[in-house]
Amino acid sequence: MRQEQKIADFFLGANSGDGFVSFFDRLQDPRARRLYYVKGTPGSGKSTLMQQFAARHAEESLLERIHCSSDPDSLDGVILNDRGIAIIDATPPHALEPRYPLAAEETVNILSACDPAPAIEERDAILSLSEIISSYHRHFCRLLKNANILFQEARSLLLPQVNWQKLEQQTLRMAKREFQKRSLETGCEEVRMLSAFTPKGLLRFDQTVHTLCDRVYLLHDEYRVAAPVLLELLRYQLNARGAAFYACRSPYDPANELEAILIPSLSLGFVTVHQALPSEDLLPARTIHCTRFLSPEVLSDHRSRLRFYRKTAQGLLEEGIETLQKAKAAHDRLEEYYRPCVDFSKVEALGNTLP
Repeated sequence: MRQEQKIADFFLGANSGDGFVSFFDRLQDPRARRLYYVKGTPGSGKSTLMQQFAARHAEESLLERIHCSSDPDSLDGVILNDRGIAIIDATPPHALEPRYPLAAEETVNILSACDPAPAIEERDAILSLSEIISSYHRHFCRLLKNANILFQEARSLLLPQVNWQKLEQQTLRMAKREFQKRSLETGCEEVRMLSAFTPKGLLRFDQTVHTLCDRVYLLHDEYRVAAPVLLELLRYQLNARGAAFYACRSPYDPANELEAILIPSLSLGFVTVHQALPSEDLLPARTIHCTRFLSPEVLSDHRSRLRFYRKTAQGLLEEGIETLQKAKAAHDRLEEYYRPCVDFSKVEALGNTLP
């Protein structure tokens, strides 16, 4: 009997307070997979090509779909880990070039299926609209950066009051209970993003957690003070054991902060939850309230200030989501300028050359 396919949805890049952060280059490992780089214009069928590629591999036991944070309904990549194959959108803002062409990588050039004449005719409109889209994304990044300043102010009140010894002891107990009595496959750390700020809001792929994990620890941490440290300690334990796992970066600070760890071989996950990313869709699970690592007095003493920081930051992020929605609408218009350039029958033929 054919094993039921598991589909895991992730992001591999997102806007941050310091601009767009991309982890697409983490896939450039010739020992792990053969990589196909898709090059094309907006609206040229890159996502459709990837969706068709994914559909052709419905027999795979685990298929990863990499979504675009600017349009989560659109795919930026598909990964077949069992077969060691991945296909990715290699255009800005996550532009990549082959490091080992032909030997381990190939380029799928949709531009070869395009006639430039319609784009040349609309050159001024395309340039203007492209700059408008970039300005929206820059504005979102500034808003997120300011929101993060407020979150950091909140953390600066709480960090000195964290009982780090208690947190470390809790983590070591969990690692001993969950890791040592089970066989961990030889593997590596794979970087992904489980959630991102998108035009649909702050979106987390909860179904991915349920697909990969039968058991979940929810790390309830409203100000993301203790949970990122706990996850880093777990990450160290897993790497020391040579485990295969997903280290999922935080949408607030993807370059520096963990949001979740998923270990498919143990069917086990650890996921940070808070008011902006609640836990209703992740139940049943065991919850660790990270306030247990804080003295009760500190939350009471600073309640009003912490509430102000959170509410103000949330207002900035709500404006940021509206900005991403405007960027998405402008990008949709940009695609309309490019579509007349594309011979979609040739794009389909290109897709058929993929494995």
